[in-house]
Amino acid sequence: MKTLVVFYSYGNNTRTLARTLKESINADLVDLQPVMLYTTNYQELVASEEKKKNQKEIVPIKEVNILFSKYDRIILGTPVWWYQITPVMRSFLTKYQEQLKAKEVYAFITNGGWIGHAKEEMESYVPLKKCLSLEFDGNAMRKQSKEEFDNFVREMESL
Repeated sequence: MKTLVVFYSYGNNTRTLARTLKESINADLVDLQPVMLYTTNYQELVASEEKKKNQKEIVPIKEVNILFSKYDRIILGTPVWWYQITPVMRSFLTKYQEQLKAKEVYAFITNGGWIGHAKEEMESYVPLKKCLSLEFDGNAMRKQSKEEFDNFVREMESL
């Protein structure tokens, strides 16, 4: 089964997990990027995104060349920003919603303690076979989340 991991990562938590999946299950990888990069000042970003949290913002993302017909399974990865998926992931899902509906879609969502409405928002674009909520304390994944991720990787390897 050919797999594509599509992710957005502001820091490195989501990126690290996406790369782990790539290596573990021999998947292809697409790192989504906004056209206009976000500030590197985390506190500024938090303040800005809090003001926009109810807008369901769509941002321009850099072009990705994905030949969806090559893949049976897509794994999406995104952090949670103010209890919802990032604008970058929302933009990807908006643009490629129809292509994703024909695939087995899984997701992992990184967060600092509460996933909020991120899973439901993602499922409003595409049905998910499975969605993991992976909690972090800073850059360290919590033990229970680490175990769930390891089980997820084993499951993906066996499919």
